[in-house]
Amino acid sequence: MNVKLNDTDTSSLDYYGTQMNGGFTLLFASLAAGLLLVIAMSIATISIKESQLSGLARESQYAFYAADAGVECVLYWDSVFDAFSRDDGTTVPITCVGQNALVGDDVTGISNFELTFPGLPYCVLVQVERRIGPLTTIRSRGRNTCDINAGRRVERAIIVNY
Repeated sequence: MNVKLNDTDTSSLDYYGTQMNGGFTLLFASLAAGLLLVIAMSIATISIKESQLSGLARESQYAFYAADAGVECVLYWDSVFDAFSRDDGTTVPITCVGQNALVGDDVTGISNFELTFPGLPYCVLVQVERRIGPLTTIRSRGRNTCDINAGRRVERAIIVNY
């Protein structure tokens, strides 16, 4: 006489009679959590790089604006007061962004001056070269900071010939 006590399939039971498929759920959850962690770290890395890149673009724009201010200063003083036409060693005082500079003191026709912007870290180095004839060259190099030890110092230049 064959007596069957229960209908349980004993192929998935271990030695003590407990189910053995509980580890698969833990493995699957660990893999899913790891995958989500990798995706989150990738997104965070991309966001950090984008933030640094946009900051660098902003600083580059500040340097360009400083260079443009230097060019505009020279164009104003040259067109209104003819301040850069001196080739006899005399100097002419000019005022830009609230600062005074002496120009025209070089018998070679080259004037150099630097301007800083009050309350801002920007500065500009300007060189004006007046050659024989009508040709004048302005080299204006704007910087986002005047600190030479700054790690993210950006310089943009504008060269104008007229």
